[in-house]
Amino acid sequence: MAGPLARGGDTFVNPNKVFLWENTRKEIRQRLAGNKLKAAILPTGSIEQHNEHMAMVADVAIATLICQRAALELYPQVIVAPSSPCGYAPYHMARKGTVTLRRGTFQAYVFDVMEILKAHGIRTILVINGHGGNHQPLQDVLPEWRKELGINIDADLYWSGTPRSFIKSLLTSPEPTSHAGEFETSIYMAAFPGRLRPFTMGQCDDAHLNYESGFSPDV
Repeated sequence: MAGPLARGGDTFVNPNKVFLWENTRKEIRQRLAGNKLKAAILPTGSIEQHNEHMAMVADVAIATLICQRAALELYPQVIVAPSSPCGYAPYHMARKGTVTLRRGTFQAYVFDVMEILKAHGIRTILVINGHGGNHQPLQDVLPEWRKELGINIDADLYWSGTPRSFIKSLLTSPEPTSHAGEFETSIYMAAFPGRLRPFTMGQCDDAHLNYESGFSPDV
């Protein structure tokens, strides 16, 4: 995470100032009235299992961090809207602790936030998504949302800008490297070391985890 001061264009700013919720109503009003605030970034993620070693906030925490860093580079033109911590992840429900929303509930939350931002005068919104399961539900409704709201809207995964050579190495790696693997774990090590837990494969074996049977009837 950024320190007490961070670079924002040609100005040094408090890194928390790029979050909507860290501003007063006066500050937002003045930025809008002065035509300084032109766009918002909306982080989305998921509260879901990330193996034995990563706190379950990973997807939204990383997406929010990416949004913060981007907004700092574009300050004061861009602000980070309140994130959607929970997403669409029913396939993780066999792992205890996961919290998933219905597909329509997730879509409705994101739309409502966008509609409110538009009401305040923001005409460009980018959803930066940190959870793969949210991607298609967002893509499916983007055309409808653009038509209904009449503003510039887009959504993408934060890792879409990753160099293709690195993505290719992930796809050809003999071991999983995406979900709770090398990619996410390395970001956690750099940005959120307090959210990592040590564990060994022996400890994982000793836990006798079985995701092939014994599901709750609600899963």
